[in-house]
Amino acid sequence: MTKFTVISGSSSEDLAKKLAKRLGANLLKSQLRIFPDGESKITLKGKLQKNKIIVIQSTYPPVDENLIQTLSIISKAK
Repeated sequence: MTKFTVISGSSSEDLAKKLAKRLGANLLKSQLRIFPDGESKITLKGKLQKNKIIVIQSTYPPVDENLIQTLSIISKAK
């Protein structure tokens, strides 16, 4: 059986939690920190295992912010 790790973005935490439970997968939450100059940093809470990764993050408005967060999460998961 394939093992999965589900990573939740800030806009889709509930959906990621439900999916991880249904798959019996490890759930990692992401944490977004926005600095005073407007830059942001994503960190993953927990240990990332070398499984298949599923990233759950909506791109619903604000599209640009959520898309950048999604790309940052994917970059951290590599």
